[in-house]
Amino acid sequence: MNTITDKPDWARKVFDENITSKWRNEVVESGQDVTLTMMDWVIQELQWKAGVLNQTDCIKVFDNGVFKSDTAIPKDLQQELKDASIDLSNVSDEEKDYHPNSEGKVVDLVHPSLFPVIYGRTRVLPDRIIGLDNSIESMGLGSIVPTPNDDQIKMFTGSRRRQVGIPVFSKSFQWLPCDVEFSDDGCKIVSYINNLHPEKHKDLYGVIEKIISRTVPLWNKSLEGKPFRGDRIRYKKVEYGDHPEPEPKYPGEHWDADSPEWDTFDEDAYLELYDAWEATRPILLPEPGKFEPKEHWEDDKVDLRRDFPGQRLQVIVKMANIELTPENPEYEGGSWHIEGQLVYRSNRCVYSGYK
Repeated sequence: MNTITDKPDWARKVFDENITSKWRNEVVESGQDVTLTMMDWVIQELQWKAGVLNQTDCIKVFDNGVFKSDTAIPKDLQQELKDASIDLSNVSDEEKDYHPNSEGKVVDLVHPSLFPVIYGRTRVLPDRIIGLDNSIESMGLGSIVPTPNDDQIKMFTGSRRRQVGIPVFSKSFQWLPCDVEFSDDGCKIVSYINNLHPEKHKDLYGVIEKIISRTVPLWNKSLEGKPFRGDRIRYKKVEYGDHPEPEPKYPGEHWDADSPEWDTFDEDAYLELYDAWEATRPILLPEPGKFEPKEHWEDDKVDLRRDFPGQRLQVIVKMANIELTPENPEYEGGSWHIEGQLVYRSNRCVYSGYK
């Protein structure tokens, strides 16, 4: 479904039986675990999503609150972004920061890992808030941030008897977000964007403010628990097919408590063998039933401007260019992922590509 909704004009094409028949055959012949019945469901749900798109200008991509839109950032704002960021691109090859493992196709223009907070080295001003206008004059001031101890970087979970500490922070560094306030007509960046000079690139700050303003409605939807009533496809159990290998038998069930075989029996080895067998059992994929349009859940609306009055958003800004050449004419893109460690994942990431 994500691949289809990436296609140009998909919301119209999904109602063209000649086109959807071609899509069905392409997916089934690709060898993916998708049957014709599943494709029927996909097409029906996409036809429903086309109606949602017409009403909201965005659609939900996956089950976990990822939304995308082809119209949230209008063409004129896309051009503003390209014009305002041209100075970041017009540098010598020696100055370009090529992203690792991108085969020289991705150039990082603004990256939060370039100069992050480094514990035991970076200075902070704990007695004041540094705004956008006085950020440059405050360079070099303040006290050094101490390195956190092991307990300070962990989130503890579990029962009262047994607490488990899960590391959610790094002991070495942390990305720096910029502060964003809600204004009467959108959003206003009120602190330094890490690695983007606030005076040399003042115009770019203004463009990024406009983009954040246009993105907040998508963040609202992403933060909603369940925008539609009911699960997409309900299932109650998992069914398995016949395993090509016989199930490992537990020999101890036939031994007496004082049997000498217990002395040489390696239970850990048996459990490891059984777990490997269990993990490779073939799953019988259930066929979906008839698709039914979902009723919109109005009670779970999120509005960041309404729900957090007088408070600031913290946004991590990252910009990159895709450079194609006759030698490297195509870029396949990257996989869906969430940036950073667990602590950053309360934020929502936006990835925008403009040709």
